[in-house]
This record gives sequence, structure tokens and C-alpha cells, in this order.
Amino acid sequence: MWDRHAYVFLSVLLPSLLLAFVPLAKRALAARGRPEDLYRDLAGRLRDVLPFLSGARSNIADSPALTPTERLLLLAGAAGIDAEPFREFARAYSENLYAPDPRSNLTHAYRKAIREFAELPWWKRTLGAVNPVSLLLRARRLLAAHKVRLKKALQARGRRPKRLRKRR
Repeated sequence: MWDRHAYVFLSVLLPSLLLAFVPLAKRALAARGRPEDLYRDLAGRLRDVLPFLSGARSNIADSPALTPTERLLLLAGAAGIDAEPFREFARAYSENLYAPDPRSNLTHAYRKAIREFAELPWWKRTLGAVNPVSLLLRARRLLAAHKVRLKKALQARGRRPKRLRKRR
């Protein structure tokens, strides 16, 4: 008797845990407040609200040749949002990264961009909040970076004994 109930219970519990985990993970990553985290949060939010049919635009936005400004403006345009607050955030983000004494307030620009993001319909924001695409892209980048570091470490370990050998 319990076996039938366990399958029903697990089939309801697992999807509900996943639906709760994705928004919590996104908030936790943005809560650190570092400029890079705020930028990734905004880009991820915009990417997550894009319709599945416009995947080509979000793939173009993943190009490493784009600047943060270009990436945010492309994603904001694809999502149908006014791009000016995102342009301001991208400027503040770039200034925060490269200027020795940044004058613009990054968190203020971030809040403005979030307010503009809140202008989207509630159903679109909700679907974007549970969409795990941005988390999966972030995980894929992290795994690729770890793979490169591991490969370099293994290569360095393999070379070291050759250098330490004494010549006769």
C-alpha cells in the first residue's frame, strides 16, 4: 500500500523542489552583490524571459565578442523592455571594473534595471524565475573552466618530473 503512495508523493515532491530551488539559487547568486554577480543576474533574468523560439538571439548574446553593454541591450531588446536602464547599468558595471575610482553607483543602476524588468507581465517574470537556462549556462561555464584548470594542473604535474631529472 505504501509503495503506491510513495511514487505519487515523490512524483509531486521532486518537481516542486526543483521549482523552489531555481529561484532560490538565482537569488543566492545575486545576493553576494559583487559587480559580476549583479551583471550575470540581469543578463540571466533577461535570457530566462525570452521565448523559447528566440533561442537564436540568446545564443548570439552569448558571443564572447560582445561587450556587456551590447549583450544587455540585445537581450533587453529581445525581451521587449526599454533598454535605457540596462545601458546605464552596463556603463556603471564597466566603469566599476575598469575605472580606478568609479563615480557611478552600481547598485542604484541595478535597482533601476530591476524596476524596468518588473514592467514585464507577471506571468512572463514567473516563467522566467523558474526557467533554469541561466543557471545551466553558468554551470556549463564553471565546468569548462574547472576542466581547463584540471588539464593544466595535470600537464604541469606530468612535466615536473622531467625537469627535475638529473642529467648524466
